[in-house]
Amino acid sequence: RLDFRTAEARIYTAWMEEHVRPYLHPGDLLLDVGCGSGKQTFKAESLGARAFGIDCAVEMIRYAREIAREDGSGAQFFVADYAAMPFEDHRFDLALFPKNTVECSYAEASFLSQEIQRVLKLGGLLILTVRDALLHRAGSPAAVSESYDVLSGGEGGAVSIPGQGDFEYPTYFWTVGFARFVFGQHLNFKESREISPHTYQLVFESSEGAEVAG
Repeated sequence: RLDFRTAEARIYTAWMEEHVRPYLHPGDLLLDVGCGSGKQTFKAESLGARAFGIDCAVEMIRYAREIAREDGSGAQFFVADYAAMPFEDHRFDLALFPKNTVECSYAEASFLSQEIQRVLKLGGLLILTVRDALLHRAGSPAAVSESYDVLSGGEGGAVSIPGQGDFEYPTYFWTVGFARFVFGQHLNFKESREISPHTYQLVFESSEGAEVAG
């Protein structure tokens, strides 16, 4: 699923046909934040964008660049901190933050939205997706885990890799309403829609009056 050229990866990015394409114009500059190996970046390029991707994982960016080189893609990839992106102000028409909110604390998301507001053009859009944890867990004996940290939203978590052991993988508790509030500190909320069970797409716009929090 890491390689956009595989059938599995293309199925994984198919949601963008319906839910991202309507916001794209041919030649738009698009930034994929937390791009990993570039699956959604390459998909955006196939939809007509001039696509850029950033990620903090060196190996993922190396792999994305390798795919781009082998496939003749014009997509560009950078190892970068989302809180200090290596781009000038007001460069991009569209920013994409899909399926990554669960990995951000509330404070990190606030820093991220501020930086996205900086790199977006006036009237530029941020598209993010968020799985509403409260809706997802409705009816469960524990809607919020015992390890939940109210200040960060952290729930702990780990991932097991066969033959290598268990590794810390912190995740955070998000709802659609709170995502709208946190990202709306620096960007103007436009609309939301449910794109799969318990998962919503939120669209925000950069404007002159969007910087309402410091």
